[in-house]
Amino acid sequence: MVQVEVSLDPDAGLVLADPDRVRQVMWNLLSNAVKFTPPGGSVQVQLGREHGQVRIRIADTGQGISSEFLPHVFERPLAHQKTAPRRTVRPHRRPQPQT
Repeated sequence: MVQVEVSLDPDAGLVLADPDRVRQVMWNLLSNAVKFTPPGGSVQVQLGREHGQVRIRIADTGQGISSEFLPHVFERPLAHQKTAPRRTVRPHRRPQPQT
């Protein structure tokens, strides 16, 4: 089991952001933290105010990201790195009656 520890500062303030994007980012970070933390480990979630800005911090006791990959974490995947090619599905067309 992985223990999740949450510390939320109720006075952190509001954030002007796209709520769907924030939800997506938080879900990705939290699910990865839990996924890659071994049993008996922990995930810490902190929300607070720092230097006049709201800060969200997620830390875990998992192995972490290799130092070679770390500079590329926030890069968008390139087209040639996709794992599965996209396929175009065309609707089946019925033959038109000949007149």
